[in-house]
Parts: sequence; structure tokens; C-alpha cells
Amino acid sequence: MKNAPADEGTVGHARRALSAARAVVVWAVAGALAAGCGDAEERPGGDGDARVRADAAARFDEDGGAGRDGGAVRDGDGGSDGSVDAGRTAHVDAATDGDAEADIDGGPDLGGPDRDAGRDGGGRDGGGDDDAGGGDDDDDAAARDPRDAPCPDGGLEPGDHEFSLEHDGARYEYLVHVPPGYDPTVRTPLVLNWHGLTSNARRQRDFSAMNPVADARTFIVVYPNSPDTSWNAGTCCHIFVRDRDDVGFAVALVDEMKTRACIDARRVYSTGFSNGGYMSHRLACERADVFAAVAPVSGTLSPSTCNPSRPVPVIHFHGTADRNVRYEGGGLARAVSVPDTLQAWADRNGCGPEPVVTFAEDDATCETWTDCDGEVEVTLCSFEGVAHCWPGQANCPYGATTTTLDASEEAARFFERFHL
Repeated sequence: MKNAPADEGTVGHARRALSAARAVVVWAVAGALAAGCGDAEERPGGDGDARVRADAAARFDEDGGAGRDGGAVRDGDGGSDGSVDAGRTAHVDAATDGDAEADIDGGPDLGGPDRDAGRDGGGRDGGGDDDAGGGDDDDDAAARDPRDAPCPDGGLEPGDHEFSLEHDGARYEYLVHVPPGYDPTVRTPLVLNWHGLTSNARRQRDFSAMNPVADARTFIVVYPNSPDTSWNAGTCCHIFVRDRDDVGFAVALVDEMKTRACIDARRVYSTGFSNGGYMSHRLACERADVFAAVAPVSGTLSPSTCNPSRPVPVIHFHGTADRNVRYEGGGLARAVSVPDTLQAWADRNGCGPEPVVTFAEDDATCETWTDCDGEVEVTLCSFEGVAHCWPGQANCPYGATTTTLDASEEAARFFERFHL
């Protein structure tokens, strides 16, 4: 006897009951997986293996995040986790197989991030950069710290370039020099080099002769050009626009350079001459979160207040016979004396009470304050009988010059030892 056909309503009810039962099972499994993961960080591009995630969580809890998967790099504590490091920074790079690897960096040069041969995935260490090999890892690193965002595709080629930038209603031009050894896949240090009062970017490029140093040490140098031949560096030395946001422009310029080249955001520096030296001091006071160190030449501290967000490494170059920005103070904008300017930096940085002579030859003497907070240093290089000049250059329109020390070379050497 054949079975009687089931009632259509009964079948529909049975099917709906079966679907509901399946949904309960799915949600139960999902809940169990979520409970098993706990606070473990999701592994970008991972295969969902709960054991791998649990292992990552254990390493995260144990070392404070240094063992994160995805090639994350975290600086160690004690002056290298965002504060400046005096050249002995321990980077802990988490390899993709979960084995943490310690890289004791004995002073990275301005040639860019140290290249660690044989590292998993062909990664590279840039004082906190992402390891190469995987867009998911890059996106995850960028989410943790914008400084680790992926480098732009394409971008600038080695050579000289000209650009302009609008900021806060003002139009600035700037020159960019990219060294021949530049690699668009490797994060590269950036130096802003500011011209003096009534000067311009091209004159500063020639006057400081920094391009050959950039070529030898592989860093990108940018020469900003003022809209009115002056920089608003505090009490000195704006000519026309007293409230123009040149500090904001400096930060915007760094941000724009990150879109044009593979910039190491932890190794951005400032130098400049005269009014440009004042500008470098002001950037150290107000944007120590962007500029890792500064090297003013013949320009003292101008802001009425200076409260940097962290200890800042400073090296300053100045001739004792400078009549434009007087070594003993006064004169232009009633400038603070050079010794007082550097002593104030030593005090802000919590340095030892007395500097020690670190160089003495012919007309040049350099004194350095050490034992500073954050392992930074403050150095004053004075040049006896030298006028308003860029040390190291044989020609100076303002009087006696010196070639005993090259300020461009010494600034680069100084920069090499410090990063954010």
C-alpha cells in the first residue's frame, strides 16, 4: 500500500523547523570559536587556526605586542619607543613564523633603514617599518601606526624636482633632491633645509651644498621656498605676513612628501640658515612629534615659549663674529645669545649640568651636553672669528668663513643617530 502524500503545510512546517535547528547549531559553533579566541588579535590573512591565534595572543601578552604576527615591528622601551634613541635601539621584529628576532641597531645611518639579510619574507627594518610581503600585513601595520603605512607606488625618480603646495591660503614652492641610491621600496630619511631671510630655495641649495651629502648618505633633501622670502619663526623674521602658519606648512610638506616618495616618518629632520635656523628651532619646540632632530645654522631660538613634547636632539653651528645674528645675543629681533639658547635646550632635555668638548681644531670647537633624558644630546659648534656663514663652504657673502667643519656633513652624521 502506497504511503499517503503528506499535507503541504506539514512539510513546510518540518522544513522550517529543520532550518531553525541548523541555525542554532551554526550560532553555537560561532560562539564557541569566539570564546576560544578571547582577546587574541586577528591574524591578517590567517587561516582561522585557533591554535595559531591563541599562540599569538600568548606572545602578545608576554612581550607587550612585540610578538604580533604580520611582520609588526615594535621598538623596545627605554628611550626607543617614540622617544629619541642615541643610536643603540633594540628593534624586536616578529617573523611570520612567530619567532621574535632582536636586532640591536648600533646607529642606523641616513642611508635609510638597515637592511637585514635573510629575514622572513624579505622584510626590512626601518626603525619600526613594516616587513615586506603582503598587503594585508601592510594595512594592519598602517592601522596600528600611520607611520607604517605602505610606501606609494611609483613616485619620484632620483634627481631634482620642483613642486608647489597650497597651505592655509598661501602658496609655497619647494625643491626636492632625490639621491641616486634611492630605492622606492625602502623607507628613506627626509631633511628639510630652510633658506635665510630675503633668500630662496635655490640659493639655500647652493649655499649649504647639502645635495652631495644626501647623495653619499642616501637621504632626500627638500628646500622650501617662502611666499615672501621670510619664515614666521616666532619673533623672527616675518616680513609681510606675521601670522602665516609656516609650522603647519612644514608638517603639510612632510605629509605631501610621503605621497611622493618612500619616506621614513621616524627619520624626518630640519636644518636651515639664519631665519631658516630660527625656523628649525621653532619646529623642535612645537612639532617634536614630527621632527626627530634639528641642526640650526646661524639662527637662534625665537619663540617666546618652547615646550617640546619630548626631549629633542639639537646640534647648532654659529660663528662668533656673526653680526647678523649675534653670538652674544641682541641685534636682530633681540635674539637670545647662542650659549644661552643651547643651555636652554640642555635644560629642557634634562641634560647634565656641564658640556664636554667633543671637537677642537683650528677655529672650531664643539661642546656637547650628555646624560640627557631620552638619550638625546645637545651640541654647540662655535667658530672663532667666523661671520654669518654656513661652515664648510669656502664662499660667504657676509664675511670670514671656515672649512674646518662642514655643517651639512656634521648635521647628517648627527641625524643618523636619532629617530622617533
